Amino acid sequence: MSGQILHNAAEDFCGRDAGELTIAATNSQARYALPAAVNDIRAVYPRLTLNLHQVSPHQIAQLFIIGEADIGIAAEALTEYEQLFVRPCYR
Repeated sequence: MSGQILHNAAEDFCGRDAGELTIAATNSQARYALPAAVNDIRAVYPRLTLNLHQVSPHQIAQLFIIGEADIGIAAEALTEYEQLFVRPCYR
């Protein structure tokens, strides 16, 4: 499921085949959940520049709020940040 969300975001932020996508994720998400999805995205969008920030959930929210991340992924709930639109990615 996280692969489909990244795929949709890549299309939204990158047009057809090039651009930049910044993802902020916790260490466990970056290490275990994202590698396969990132590889799939790179195969479809070889000219896409992917930036990955491994940070705490609080830092994910802050990066997203100030516009320095396009997507934030954390296992922890980020419901305390009213400015964020939070969706479940997978179970």
